[in-house]
Amino acid sequence: MREIRARGFAVDDCEHEPGVFCVAAPVFTASGEVAGALSVSGSELYLRDDRDRIAAQVTAAARAISEG
Repeated sequence: MREIRARGFAVDDCEHEPGVFCVAAPVFTASGEVAGALSVSGSELYLRDDRDRIAAQVTAAARAISEG
């Protein structure tokens, strides 16, 4: 959890479901509490190589939602 908090997103690299790659970032309330998460999931064949780009986009979108 510390690593996820430090980088601002979580990655599931086929750990939960074989062949499925996921990136998720938290969405916060105005008071800073976690309200939920925004995630992108798909085939590892298409997403794994773009992990950093996808993580940046998911994190930016989650931040925009949080800021309302």
